[in-house]
Amino acid sequence: ALTAKVDSVDSIAKTAVVSGTATKGAAISIGDESTTANAETGAWSLTVGGLEVGDNELVVIQKVNDREIDRVTVTATVEGRAELAPITLSGPASVTPGRSNTFTGKAEPGATYRVLNVSGNQIVPDIRDVDDQGNWTFDRVVSNGASNFRFVIEQTKNGQVAKSELFTINATALAPVKVLTPERVTPGRSNTFTGTGEPGATYRVLNISGSQIVPNIRNVDNAGNWTFDRVVSNGAPNFRFVIEQTKNGQIEKSELFTIDAAGLAPVTVDNRAVTPGVVNTFTGTGEPGATYRVLNISGTQIVPGIFEVDSEGEWRFDRAVSRGATEFRFALEQTKNGKTELSELFTLPADTK
Repeated sequence: ALTAKVDSVDSIAKTAVVSGTATKGAAISIGDESTTANAETGAWSLTVGGLEVGDNELVVIQKVNDREIDRVTVTATVEGRAELAPITLSGPASVTPGRSNTFTGKAEPGATYRVLNVSGNQIVPDIRDVDDQGNWTFDRVVSNGASNFRFVIEQTKNGQVAKSELFTINATALAPVKVLTPERVTPGRSNTFTGTGEPGATYRVLNISGSQIVPNIRNVDNAGNWTFDRVVSNGAPNFRFVIEQTKNGQIEKSELFTIDAAGLAPVTVDNRAVTPGVVNTFTGTGEPGATYRVLNISGTQIVPGIFEVDSEGEWRFDRAVSRGATEFRFALEQTKNGKTELSELFTLPADTK
């Protein structure tokens, strides 16, 4: 018959020594541990590990010729307290500075707990209770302008004290700034800029160096819209700016926005040929209201004076074409709002008919 008893328990290592007698030469096993009974006396002994605090039921099995013929159960008791349940954080995913936020999580059911800062000082008044389902919760105002909120939960039960990791919850980011209009700016005059940002935030308009370029502190409305007017310098190729938003003490700068200046309307020519030896009239279209000069291939002005494209976008000039010329070549240089653009080089053949 199989016999078994617990000889000793190591509560620190959480192991137990079990011994007994069995059929001579029989295979004896407890879980994954196994041995063979002495062939002369039938005595056997095994050390079992991986025990837990409290009572551990150990099943001893005897096999002969790979067939189980007997089993008995013994109890190994490991002394010591079971560990408290781990402290976890459920929410919030982010905190809002300048107002009270609610924090929740899990811990040891029935334990008491305190909320501490990184230095170990209590930052939420009196001592609180984890409920019977293991839930804890507290409210705390997060400082205005804080980038995050950091805290530790210290729980206590049956004289056992355990601290959580340092929890860090980042502040809610402000809504990103987007520019809606204009697609292009017009140099030399006031342009209206619109976009979206953090509802209720204040904002300033800055240049690339961080200097404020639009007077006063402005407000993003409750729908998240902002707008401002700004004169774009005459001749500027673009307008560049940054929006700096502030809300609940949080300050965030946008990316650097660059809006290119609107291009002048391209120059077109109505004429298809020229008549050598006489004055020819040239017509076409360009940028309404622009001034223009007539240049040759080298950039030299070949028609005296500065002319203006009319409000309908039409231009004209007269120029004598040399007798015997096979072609006439010219370009128009348009200027408006400080912006100057040179057209392509137009080549008109001589009319030999």
